[in-house]
Amino acid sequence: MAEAITSEVRLDAHSIEPIPERDKDSTGPQQMWIWAGANIAPINWVLGALGIVLGLGLVETILIVLIGNIVGCAIFAAMTVMGHKTGVNQMVLSRSAFGRRGGYLSAWLQFLMTMAWIGINTYFPVVLAVAILGHFGVKDTFTVKFIVVTAIMIIQSTGTWRPSSPGRRISPASPG
Repeated sequence: MAEAITSEVRLDAHSIEPIPERDKDSTGPQQMWIWAGANIAPINWVLGALGIVLGLGLVETILIVLIGNIVGCAIFAAMTVMGHKTGVNQMVLSRSAFGRRGGYLSAWLQFLMTMAWIGINTYFPVVLAVAILGHFGVKDTFTVKFIVVTAIMIIQSTGTWRPSSPGRRISPASPG
C-alpha cells in the first residue's frame, strides 16, 4: 500500500545547489528512456522524410540522420558529463565561466530553446491532426486548432508530469 504523503511535495529540493551523490539514484538506462521518449516526436518524422523530399536516396537520408544524431548527441553528452560531475545544471554551471550576470545569456538561450522545442513539437502534431480531421469533414478553423493545441499540450504535459517513482531524484545530467 502506498505511503500517505504528509508533507508538501517539492519538485526540486536542492534548488540551484549541487545535488549530493546520495540523492542521485537515477541509472543510465532510466535516463536513456527519458531522453529517448523526448526524442520520439513528430518533428523527427518530418526530418526523416526531408531527405527524400530534397531528392536524396534512402541510404543517404539514413546516413545524414545518423551522422547528425551522433554529432548532436556527442555535444549533448559532453554537457551531461559536466552536469553529472558538478551536480548542477548547465544554467548554473555557465556562471563559473561567465559570472552571475553572464549566466543570464545562457538562461535566456535555454529558455528560448525550450520554447522553440515546445512550439515545434506542438505545431506539427496540430497540422497533422487538423489535416486528419479535415478528411472527416471538420473545417480548419481557429476554434478547431485551439482545441487540438489544447489537447496536444495536455497529452504532452501529463506524459511528463509524474516522475517514474515518487521521490526519485534525477541527476542534473541534462544541459538545461
